[in-house]
Amino acid sequence: MSFEEYLDFKSIKKTPLSSKNEALIKNHFKQYLETGSFPAVVLRAVLQKELLIHYFEDFIYKDIASRHEVNLMKIKELGIYLATNSAKYFSYRGCASALGMHPQTIIDYCSYFYEIFLFSELYKFDYSLKNQIGSDKKIYIADTGLANAISFRFSEDRGRILETMVHNELKRRQKEIYFHKQKYECDFIIKSDLKIAQAIQVTETLKDPDIKKREYRGLLEAMRLYHGSEGFILTMEEEGEEEILEENLTMRIRILPIWKWLLK
Repeated sequence: MSFEEYLDFKSIKKTPLSSKNEALIKNHFKQYLETGSFPAVVLRAVLQKELLIHYFEDFIYKDIASRHEVNLMKIKELGIYLATNSAKYFSYRGCASALGMHPQTIIDYCSYFYEIFLFSELYKFDYSLKNQIGSDKKIYIADTGLANAISFRFSEDRGRILETMVHNELKRRQKEIYFHKQKYECDFIIKSDLKIAQAIQVTETLKDPDIKKREYRGLLEAMRLYHGSEGFILTMEEEGEEEILEENLTMRIRILPIWKWLLK
């Protein structure tokens, strides 16, 4: 479910946005990050993690093993590895080396995960399709609650949880998305028709000056390169707006809490 649907399930009013209601929505957003967006999990008060692990087993046994010939232990190991590394850079050869499996096996097993929409890969943007396909990718799991239930240490990295959630929302909104990586990095760029329409960075907070510098320079590099006029930095709490003038380009950066962005 989207966050808006999640709030509907919980009978939480989204408007008017009083201070009391905003505090309630924020608390539910934290829960949404933790338990994810499967309806039966959202409605359940106890044993949520156990149900999510059961779902993962069903994906392996009912959706994949019933259709493809796989080594159950190896494909489960791969699934846990991918969940643990959601929102990280990923290559089939590197994954094969880490798990002691043949690269072709990794390619085949990943394709089965993509078929059932449990994981998806994101390409680096390049005007050359050949370069896009040849570059490292990023991997994302379809549900943050599922990642928290089956992975190692994923829940400790709030930034990657948030990035995974934003990725999944952009997919839900049927955006054509890539990541940017040159001298600096930008988490998401959105392509509309033949041009880049928007750039998005995701971070837990901008309070640390080093983090703020890193997020800004990646976003601005992407906006300069693709002549974008609007960029977003999505965080847990911060909100604001800034205009940066460079030569003939006015770049507007909007900072929004992710829960607000999810409801727009």
